Amino acid sequence: MLCYSNATLMQPLLNIGMRAARRAGDLIVRSLSRLDSLKIDSKGRNDFVTDIDRKAEADIIATIRRSHPQHAFLAEESGRTGDNEFVWIIDPLDGTTNFLHGFPTFAVSIALEHKGRLQHAVVYDPMRQEFFTASRGDGAFPSVGILYQVPVAGGQEQPRELVHWDGRYWWNSPILPVDYQV
Repeated sequence: MLCYSNATLMQPLLNIGMRAARRAGDLIVRSLSRLDSLKIDSKGRNDFVTDIDRKAEADIIATIRRSHPQHAFLAEESGRTGDNEFVWIIDPLDGTTNFLHGFPTFAVSIALEHKGRLQHAVVYDPMRQEFFTASRGDGAFPSVGILYQVPVAGGQEQPRELVHWDGRYWWNSPILPVDYQV
């Protein structure tokens, strides 16, 4: 069972952002094997855009539009589209230069603004499959499920439980007690 903060579970718009980020992250990771064949354009000094940036952005927008077709977007590659009090702010591949060099430090970043105030934000690290989320009034959390592999007899590894760090406690950990505090 994957554990998220209560704020995450109670925020449908945040969940949509997380779904969009995960889909885009999966697309980005699948493209790592063909870095040498990507179309790369320069937007400025040390500022690049690839066809993967554009595809990931289009996928994020399509995912969000399925649930909220009326929402507007401010996206790094395509600019501003739509006119609505809800505006999704998107950087589909935050760390394009790292990505192009094969450094596994990049993310998908999505935020939601309502009437000019940021309400939610999602940063997804697709290489580690880690989410970091924030919601107005609820704080920021690493909403991540980490699958620990524990050696067992015969040298095989057996999946154990998922672990979640909510800033105070480890939850569902076979390794650390529930009341473990840092």
